[in-house]
Amino acid sequence: MKTSSRVVVTVLVVATATFCGMFAPFAFAFRNAIWDPVFGVGFLVAGFVFHPFTGNRMVGLIGGGLWPLLVIAGIGFGAWRLTAARPSWRLAAVGLFALSVFLWVSVPTANRISRHGVPFYSSYCSVWY
Repeated sequence: MKTSSRVVVTVLVVATATFCGMFAPFAFAFRNAIWDPVFGVGFLVAGFVFHPFTGNRMVGLIGGGLWPLLVIAGIGFGAWRLTAARPSWRLAAVGLFALSVFLWVSVPTANRISRHGVPFYSSYCSVWY
């Protein structure tokens, strides 16, 4: 795959994952079941590290700022590496990514799941800010 094609694919994957995990939950009445928790785990981990986590600015800074940047960089690196992989690996990655983009749950279901420990980014961000 040419470098320009790899850049375009990487940017599309990062933009799609970021949209599904961080921005779509606030615009629609559904939340992505894969990408929303991936972006939300930063709030959960920061809440365990910084005590008391209620009202602590570091939890919001890490969960809402630093962690999403690290996740975006990780997704970009993974997408870049997969564009250079064998065609069978690329096909499997495209299938898994497409599946992850199409797994959505309703807001009440996401809130119910959040109460049992799954860190939905939109739930944590709504409560925090």
